[in-house]
Amino acid sequence: MSLDADLLLLLVIGIDLFIGSTSRLGARIRACALQGLVLAALPLAIQGTGVLAEGERIVHTVLAVGATLILKAVVIPIFLLRAMRRSGVRREADPEHSLHLSLLLCGVLVGLSFWIGAVMLPPQAGSSPLGVPAGLATMLIGLFLTISGRTELTQVIGYMVLENGVFVIGQRLLGEFPLVVELGVLLDVLVAVMLMAILVVFTNRQHEQGADVAAETVGGGAP
Repeated sequence: MSLDADLLLLLVIGIDLFIGSTSRLGARIRACALQGLVLAALPLAIQGTGVLAEGERIVHTVLAVGATLILKAVVIPIFLLRAMRRSGVRREADPEHSLHLSLLLCGVLVGLSFWIGAVMLPPQAGSSPLGVPAGLATMLIGLFLTISGRTELTQVIGYMVLENGVFVIGQRLLGEFPLVVELGVLLDVLVAVMLMAILVVFTNRQHEQGADVAAETVGGGAP
């Protein structure tokens, strides 16, 4: 495990705390895009040149990393931003907890994750001690955001963060880079499907509201 991988894992935790401490949906979405960029680079930083040295796997590896990068850092954030604009919601409305309490709870979840990683999982040679804590913290914070979210967008963002945690833990425990990335891509496709469903719902709501306004206008203008 290289120092660069440890720095990336710390960055993942920092992004988790930022997402949990802001109510602005736009900021959360952009933070998720940054986290997707970090996760796309993480497997290469962990595996190093060992992956690239195997000629028959290099094409598979590049395609897997590219799919992760495109879905997590580009496609899904774009869908989220479009859904946010169509819904007209710029921040989490009436959050379940205050931002200070939310940040405190996220900090407790990070501390709990480090404790679990240190006590329940034996250290492995050549692996970073930050792998499991970072992944578990991301999963727990994502679950917290999903449960406490008041809007569909907040819940989807929470699920996306949770899925990023699954990606990190899978990379740490399974050690099979292509398999982990492929599973992550499948989960990203599920997120994209959820976002398309939300977009359809928001579009239908806008059409219904427009139809209601038109009907009221016609009814009010009738003699």
